[in-house]
Amino acid sequence: MKKISIFYCILITFVFIGCSDISDRNYKRVAKITFLSNRESPSNEFDIFLMNPDGSNQINATSDINQINTLSDPQLSPDGKYILFLNSNREKELQLLNIKSRKCTSLIKVNYNNSQAKFSPEGDKILFLTKKNNKRQISIINLKGLERVLLSNPKFDEYDPNFSSDGCKIVFVSKRNNNFSLCVMNMDGTERETLIKKKGKLSNPTFSPNSENIAFVNYVKKVPGLSIIGVDGTNLKNILSGKVIDANIYFTPDATQLIYNSRARGSRYNDICIINIEGKQFKNLTNSLNYINQNALLTPNGRSIIFNSAKFSGSEIYSVDIDGDNLINLTNHPGWDQCPSI
Repeated sequence: MKKISIFYCILITFVFIGCSDISDRNYKRVAKITFLSNRESPSNEFDIFLMNPDGSNQINATSDINQINTLSDPQLSPDGKYILFLNSNREKELQLLNIKSRKCTSLIKVNYNNSQAKFSPEGDKILFLTKKNNKRQISIINLKGLERVLLSNPKFDEYDPNFSSDGCKIVFVSKRNNNFSLCVMNMDGTERETLIKKKGKLSNPTFSPNSENIAFVNYVKKVPGLSIIGVDGTNLKNILSGKVIDANIYFTPDATQLIYNSRARGSRYNDICIINIEGKQFKNLTNSLNYINQNALLTPNGRSIIFNSAKFSGSEIYSVDIDGDNLINLTNHPGWDQCPSI
């Protein structure tokens, strides 16, 4: 089991009921949040909980499952029926928990803690990482753990995959020696294209809601910043240099702003920040929380952000509006309410 650290953070995942195109942000959808908590288990063990977006109805979904730890990477399926997570009991396995029946199905054994497992927008496929010859490799399987396809070039270290909004494309980072490439490919691994190739590090690419652009963490002289590029490899634009943490970034629903993790106040704090794609109108959304604030995700209506705030004595899950108003502690419980990185 991994010991608790203030640097562990929440991974918030939302379930959308309805249209599978996540670029349509005018939805009327029901949302749930899943998170890790040790409130009902020994200090170094966790359970996966579900709650409503307002923090109500907090339910332990894995009270009868052993060895849920801070690397379990829980995610809700788009139809709200399953939780995908990494179970480290004896062997590392990707598992699906049926929320209604509370029964687990083992999908596939993996040999890498940071599996980055996630559902496709349609919810019928699962993208994940394993390691082979010490190189990270991207694979995809169906919900029965079958029809596995290795999408990576086995000669390269490939990681940080993300689906486009329509699920047709995957963006990822490919590393060969000291060269990093930002790449896209079809869901079946065909038509691989390199958008950028450079010696500086690249990480955490994500599609815009309309799948026309990709935002990513771009290192210049070992300093992480934010950049955007078109899916055809044109119109590279550097948005921000420095003070960016190598972590997930997200477009707002109208694709005019980026939400990201920052050390804008110095190395003592992590903050959730927002900036427009022109590199202007910066705002720190968590400057009233003097803790480690990380891994923000938008609510389905695009109006609020959910994130984890950790201190030495525990961590809580908060929500805040994208304009910085209405900061609310959702979990408000002693102990550690959190989730590991993607």
